Amino acid sequence: MKFLFIFLSLFSFTDLLFAQQEVDTLLLLPKVLVSESLRISREEGRDWERTDSSMTERLALQNLGDLLAAAHNVFVKNYGPSGISSSSIRGGSASHTAILWNGVNIQNPMLGQTDLSLFPVVLADDISWSPGGAATANIQGALGGAIQMKNRFDQHAPRIMMQNAVGSFGAFTNAARVQYGQGKVTGITRIYYHQAKNDFPYLDLHGTPRKVDHAQLKQYGIIQEARFSRRPGSEWDVHLWQQHSYRELPANRLQLKSVAGQEDNALRTILKWKKWTDKHAFSATAAYISDQLNYRDTIAGIQSESQSNTLSVKGAEQFYPAFGSFHLSVGYQRIWVNSNNYDFMPLRNAWTGNMTFRKTGESRKWSGEVSLAASYADGYFQPLLPALVLKWMPSRWVTAKTSMIRNFRLPTFNDLYWVPGGNPELKPERSWSYEAGIIMTPLTKKGKSTYGGSLIAFFRSVDNWILWLPGPSVWSPENARNVWSRGLEAESYVKKEIGKWLWRIDARYSFIRSTNIKAADFAQATLGKQLIYQPAHTGGASLIIRYHQITLYYAHRWSGAIFTTSDNSQSLIGYSVGDIHLDRMFKFNRNTFTLSATVFNCWNKNYEVVEYYPMPGRHFQLKISTNIQ
Repeated sequence: MKFLFIFLSLFSFTDLLFAQQEVDTLLLLPKVLVSESLRISREEGRDWERTDSSMTERLALQNLGDLLAAAHNVFVKNYGPSGISSSSIRGGSASHTAILWNGVNIQNPMLGQTDLSLFPVVLADDISWSPGGAATANIQGALGGAIQMKNRFDQHAPRIMMQNAVGSFGAFTNAARVQYGQGKVTGITRIYYHQAKNDFPYLDLHGTPRKVDHAQLKQYGIIQEARFSRRPGSEWDVHLWQQHSYRELPANRLQLKSVAGQEDNALRTILKWKKWTDKHAFSATAAYISDQLNYRDTIAGIQSESQSNTLSVKGAEQFYPAFGSFHLSVGYQRIWVNSNNYDFMPLRNAWTGNMTFRKTGESRKWSGEVSLAASYADGYFQPLLPALVLKWMPSRWVTAKTSMIRNFRLPTFNDLYWVPGGNPELKPERSWSYEAGIIMTPLTKKGKSTYGGSLIAFFRSVDNWILWLPGPSVWSPENARNVWSRGLEAESYVKKEIGKWLWRIDARYSFIRSTNIKAADFAQATLGKQLIYQPAHTGGASLIIRYHQITLYYAHRWSGAIFTTSDNSQSLIGYSVGDIHLDRMFKFNRNTFTLSATVFNCWNKNYEVVEYYPMPGRHFQLKISTNIQ
């Protein structure tokens, strides 16, 4: 695998001598055809906020956590460049965020959460997210939103795209996408390789300058995809993703030394058949997901090995009578796990069903959707999940929306069966979510300023929140909390084009109160207090200035105080960091070539997102991108 990456790197640099090209994948996205909408599942077509293509291009060689922190109202709990990162959306925990790949949930059933640092942005064509509104209705377990990565087959996409980068602290990254075939058969191969020493300087607890040690990281992966279209109105899609990661886990600022290491291996496969006409659309999906996680720490005497396997099948039918549209689906999932942390090999079988009706007014100024989902898992019928979504468009540029959604999340296998401490008597977490807001999406007129934005208010209650608590001899999980989250999210932008000049300003802000309204007798001091690692105030802003083929981009993000104790007696001070990016694109016939430079944390701020885990100061990346038609 390593030799393949080296070969492609040499090929890329050789090509620079003959043509000036760039990887600009998402800047070349075509408009979605009307006929395409019949092939999109109901979940994929509802209220997903798509990440701006220019942002995904700039951060293509970063990970999913970096992208979400830079582009959206998502707080990312980051342990540093060689550590794990996880998301918190609207005051939820990391296990409340579903991670979807081409419509299939790939969350680890043992941990219940997903390490965002394992997902390179460049391996996805489209990345979108939902904070927990209408788009996550009936995605079971998505109490706190969902993130979706999609790969697409585009006949107009470049045949070969490559990106090569070097950066501070021994960072070296290569990625490539090759598309071949046309007509009835299309194939795409994507590969990725990244390594870094991550030996950045920091200040210890006494203010003495030191360098991070034992923090090397190596990741590589390949995605192979194929589409077969034998006749109009029918397609077969195959996706296969294999990935490996090994990281050394450095000591935090309280430790003298660390020898811990973690290895992650994943195999993800999806087979999907779609058939559609003007009156209905049918899809059948089968997926197999395998995650292997091995953690070793010889100082602590820990050697943890585990592998989870998930097999799922799903059928969905959509049909469109004159008075509305219906969506029906049924699915089955089988999960089995092998771990030296359990006394046996646990097994979970789950059945799910969903029915949805959607109606749009004749003037298309309003629409409504009502749905009901049911499931049977762990030998019990789980709570029914109703959802109601309403939208009203008083004008072409204003949309008002509201939704009410119920959801639940089953305990993870670690919660149930970990030895010692697992609790097989845990109940599922249950939630009710409400949101209402206004979205302004004005029409773009050439030569005039364009404004847009949104203001959303939300409320969510989660009962039976699972929390690990100290017991007489070991820690054990309990349904120990009821959590009330509420807040406001605001986003706005203004854009202006004059000749070859373009400038755009974006700003976002979120206010989130996520408090505990139930506590054990010994933890009454936590009642009404903000949850740890859930800042109440976060925001960001960005500026883009483009002249012809030159682009200057500055992004700034900040966070208020981050509480680190449940009684809110201790906290991290807020942080405020900025990144600056400059690129120059060259065109050669239909091919492009781009040189870019990025300065991360350009103001060289010393800060922590997780207590005692320093983040790197000012660091750099130089990137070459090629795009060959």
